[in-house]
Amino acid sequence: MSKKTWSITGIIFGVVIVSLISYSIGITSAQTEIDEETYDYEGVVLKISEAETTLEDIKKEISDKESERTKKDQILKDKEKEVSKAFSILKKRDALKKDLDKLSGKMDEAKKEKSSLDTQIKDKKAELASLENVIKEKEAVPITLTAGQFLAGHDFKAGRYKAVPEGGGGNFVVYTDQGDLSVNIILTTRDYGVPEYVMTLGDGYIIEADTPAKLIPVE
Repeated sequence: MSKKTWSITGIIFGVVIVSLISYSIGITSAQTEIDEETYDYEGVVLKISEAETTLEDIKKEISDKESERTKKDQILKDKEKEVSKAFSILKKRDALKKDLDKLSGKMDEAKKEKSSLDTQIKDKKAELASLENVIKEKEAVPITLTAGQFLAGHDFKAGRYKAVPEGGGGNFVVYTDQGDLSVNIILTTRDYGVPEYVMTLGDGYIIEADTPAKLIPVE
């Protein structure tokens, strides 16, 4: 190797040695500015350690928050299910309410119909009672009596009759076959007497009439 080559190599070696020495001295004596404060090497290391600890705390807090968020998401999903179920129940309730309203309307109509039927039945019962209280007249020719005396079983058949006035009306008296007074009325269409009278006339009964009358056979 030439002298010149050795010379260059020595220079390079010397520079490397000086650089290493300078680097070593720089490590021990260098200072760094952080947050406008100046730290030496140990301070920087301590600051990094503190930052790493803070970073770990932040990571843990983030993890906790994410876990909490997951729980919240699950709660939210559960609530959404509950709300959906509640809406479904409300829809069913509304449908049931409509059905109930329809049934209530039909029930009201049925009540009205029942009330109407009850009224009709009541009226018919009253009419029936009235008809039952009315004595049915036999389909026979009425017996017309003039004023005078008449004997049952002789002038007409004994039986059950309804007496009605013929004309203005007057006294109408009936005696039994034993002579006892059975009927004593004023048979008239006016206010002071009766317009009709139902009685049973046995054989031998006597009728005394001051005015013409009509005997209608009845059941």
